[in-house]
Amino acid sequence: MTQSKRRSLSLNGDVVLGLIFLVAALVFLVKLVPDFIEQPGYMQHPLLSPRFLPSVMGWIVLVLSLGLVLGGLLKDAKAVAGQYPLLKGVPAAQYLCILVALALYGFGFEYLGAPLTGAAATVLLFAGLKVRHPLLYVLAVVFPLAVCWVFNHGLNVPLPQGDWW
Repeated sequence: MTQSKRRSLSLNGDVVLGLIFLVAALVFLVKLVPDFIEQPGYMQHPLLSPRFLPSVMGWIVLVLSLGLVLGGLLKDAKAVAGQYPLLKGVPAAQYLCILVALALYGFGFEYLGAPLTGAAATVLLFAGLKVRHPLLYVLAVVFPLAVCWVFNHGLNVPLPQGDWW
């Protein structure tokens, strides 16, 4: 007779990350969107509201984080053991590139502007993840510039051009 796999509730990386994202999505939906995204009084249609897209994204993160928590809780405990070797064999330079890219994007967005910050952060992320194909680095510069152009000129949503210029 074969014994069926018994699943037990276990706390693992998926559950922890899912709970973090769940709390972040709830804070975003309940506090940040209503308090910091103004909705003009003349807005008749909710799809035209500036709150619509952030709310949709918040709900998507909420649902996906619930799925991550539930999936993590129902995983076999033996299958999860040793699944997340976070710092084993990864050079510190890779982590540093990723952290610098995040800091550059977070703190340099207003001063350097969206086009330069987006391109530089993407190139740093690619370098940190050891992307080797040169064409991908060209795309890492062109794609953020194209996104900024679409927002500024196509959608009439001005992104910061930076104080440095």
